[in-house]
Amino acid sequence: MSDESIAYGQGSTRAVNVDEAEAMVRGICFKTGPPRLLGVELEWLVHDLHDPTRTVEPSRLAAAAGRLRKLPLRSLLTVEPGGQIEFSSQPAGSLTACVEEVAADLALARAELRDIGLFLSGYGKEPWTHPGRVVTTRRYDAMEVFYDSWNEAGRTIMCRTASVQVCLDAGHEEPGPLGFGRRWRLAHLLGAVLNAAFAKLPAATAAVRPAGAPRARPRTRAWTPAAPSPPPRTGSRAPRGRSTRWTRR
Repeated sequence: MSDESIAYGQGSTRAVNVDEAEAMVRGICFKTGPPRLLGVELEWLVHDLHDPTRTVEPSRLAAAAGRLRKLPLRSLLTVEPGGQIEFSSQPAGSLTACVEEVAADLALARAELRDIGLFLSGYGKEPWTHPGRVVTTRRYDAMEVFYDSWNEAGRTIMCRTASVQVCLDAGHEEPGPLGFGRRWRLAHLLGAVLNAAFAKLPAATAAVRPAGAPRARPRTRAWTPAAPSPPPRTGSRAPRGRSTRWTRR
């Protein structure tokens, strides 16, 4: 069973048309209501404990994932295309609850990996090795082709990057401070702030940055050519059609 099947359930490989895909994304990602729950997805690079510049073999990554899945984790654990380990939290009613649950899972995972000579690295982009694909599914094949089409960085994004992804409820349908249109716009505006906050390069890659060159996260540079979807306009009514058109990007 692939990680994709574990994450999305049996039958996830059935081909769907554009209308079905758009309806699914709209119904899940833009489901409106009181914003109550939040979650997080944490991706980690996996390095050798004694020599982080050494490539971790696919068989070793698979064995590590197998051991982690036997732990009493609250988070869903999956393996990303390049062998990155991802922890997807359960929906939480507060930020404190979310952080505490994921922190407990990470403590268990780190101890288990340490026993087999591995550790989780929080780099946004792999600074030393060039891992290849270790998870092969039609979904990831399609994603790699798409990413390659706009900046030839598909393999880098799929196999050499990791991120923190915050999951939030969309918000109310109607306008107001908790309306999905305002929250969607704020998320876009905060993107630049968050990018600047984490712009400092890790020590492992700072040494190769040309003197005087501006600081930019390696992962951000890989994603830069991707045009973000425009945030909905603020006003008395945020047009739902504008937000759902984003699902086609």
